[in-house]
Amino acid sequence: MIESFDNKIAKVGDDLKKHLPNASLSVCASVFSIYGFEALKKELKKIKDLRFIFTNSAFIEEGQNRKARRIFVINNVKKSISGTEFEINLKNKLTHSFVAKECKKWIEKKVTFKALKGNYAVDTMMLLDNEDEKAVYLGIDEFSSAGFGYKKDNSLLKQITKIKEPGFFNERLNKFNQVWDNTMLWKK
Repeated sequence: MIESFDNKIAKVGDDLKKHLPNASLSVCASVFSIYGFEALKKELKKIKDLRFIFTNSAFIEEGQNRKARRIFVINNVKKSISGTEFEINLKNKLTHSFVAKECKKWIEKKVTFKALKGNYAVDTMMLLDNEDEKAVYLGIDEFSSAGFGYKKDNSLLKQITKIKEPGFFNERLNKFNQVWDNTMLWKK
């Protein structure tokens, strides 16, 4: 079975709310925002775990001698960790600090992040696995309120496709696990 979400009328976040409790999530995306957590907070607190692969490097190490000197620059893409340009209204409500603290506690209990070293290409997707449903969401490139369809974004024809086909799910999960388990690919 295939479903589509345009995040304008049909929102992927609404679908996720139905299926997140007791789920294990595996995500490949370029953006993780605390406001993505805020948008689905009630349901995300009930997940088993979340494995997150950044499809773009979150931090770039600068300097010739990396062991002697650790200076990091945040990529422009990764500035959205604390909110995308479309999530400014929450910052203006002065909730940023509260949301960040709540998200931090959730991350410490449920989330593992990994960042690839080098220029590897990874498809953006979310794998949802619980007793009721096993599904692959293709084209979900932001774990943010805009990525879930709750805030305006700049996409025109973007579509997220949900595929609930056991063979396809198992294939994608196996590929995700191969990348996840390959220690040679990860920054330390």
